[in-house]
Amino acid sequence: MVSIRKKLVSGWRRLRRLLSCTTRHNPSQKSFSPQPVPMVSYPSPPAPFSTHSSPHSSSHSSPHSSPEPPARPTPPFDVLDIEEFKKIPRLYRLGDGTFGCVDLVLYKGQVLAMKTHKGIIAKDLAKEVNYHLHLDGAGGAPRIHAVCLQSYAVLMDYTGVTYDKYLKIATPKEKLKSLIKIAESLCEIHDKHIIHNDLKVNNITITFQGEEPELHLIDFGMATAPGTAVRRGDGCYWMAPDFEYGEAASSFSDIYSFGKLVCEVTETLSACSVLSDCLYRIVDLTQVEDPASREPLKEVIPTLYSFLNVAN
Repeated sequence: MVSIRKKLVSGWRRLRRLLSCTTRHNPSQKSFSPQPVPMVSYPSPPAPFSTHSSPHSSSHSSPHSSPEPPARPTPPFDVLDIEEFKKIPRLYRLGDGTFGCVDLVLYKGQVLAMKTHKGIIAKDLAKEVNYHLHLDGAGGAPRIHAVCLQSYAVLMDYTGVTYDKYLKIATPKEKLKSLIKIAESLCEIHDKHIIHNDLKVNNITITFQGEEPELHLIDFGMATAPGTAVRRGDGCYWMAPDFEYGEAASSFSDIYSFGKLVCEVTETLSACSVLSDCLYRIVDLTQVEDPASREPLKEVIPTLYSFLNVAN
């Protein structure tokens, strides 16, 4: 088990070294530097940015004319046209599904993940981009580097392998530590007044930058502000039962999903272990039907920390 984990970490480091070699500047190669356009605002909670330019004021002013509206801030990412998008070197495909695909790409000397959406409208893409901007890395959320509106594509930080792969090689103590980090990350996004609404094993990724792995919450396509009505799709067992009736999202709906995640992790442990029994207590506290009766995350986290002395 330990040797497998070492291979995963060393493989991650070799990939980073290899990619850093491939991104050295080639003087003979032309580069492009797309210019960002002014179009994004920073509401709290966030709302979709507009792709329209702000109105131009008249060149002739009078004492009775309206004051010129303030200029919108320049977005902290590049806005690519379709030709610039096509020139981005793809390294390999990370994943493909009903709602789009994710590729590992090289962009301006950086290794990034490029998420290309399918079956969405510009408003939905704008909403997801705004949530990422509002989070600004909170909860380990990837930061955005570029957007191509014509291709519904977003270039963002590459945040490693999915959590389900990590669970296959982690020790019981490492699994417990990862659950603590996920709970803390979820608290961070809730503090930003954002509800994830889609917390599950493949919407969590992990990187190995130092001695301790870093957990990242990803995919904010279902995210909403608190109080927004959400409806659960068929087969989405990880989502709170509140959503079956289109009830409002809250931190307690994410807590239910966290409890489902704890249950899945617990099922990978020995059935008779002390840690397994402890974690099932968390499941019982978070899987309550009534949202208001679910244990708040800020009370769950200290309880999880107390389990460290029984984790092998």
